Amino acid sequence: MKNPILVAAKVMETPHLLIVGDGATQFARAHRFPDYDPLTEKAQGKHARARAELRGQGDGDYAADAAPWHSIDWKSLCTEIVDVGLLVASRDGQAIASNRNMASALLVG
Repeated sequence: MKNPILVAAKVMETPHLLIVGDGATQFARAHRFPDYDPLTEKAQGKHARARAELRGQGDGDYAADAAPWHSIDWKSLCTEIVDVGLLVASRDGQAIASNRNMASALLVG
């Protein structure tokens, strides 16, 4: 959805407080919010270059963005594999990950 805030406002008009995942998509479509795919060729190119930088194969343009991620000891943090539906990170390397059913959260920093 292009304007998830508008969808959230519509949810607040119902008895629900929070709708996530496929249910949120179905709710938005039922209320005639149009689908939106922000993925452009330019965005795909930037994503590919950023991933290459994280693998150590980049052209240097994303080195500053990748640096905090290289400093995290991921193996010590990951004791099991979880289904991550959301990952948010700040430039200083702090990350918050929540699995799709929102039953658990991991704070890394």
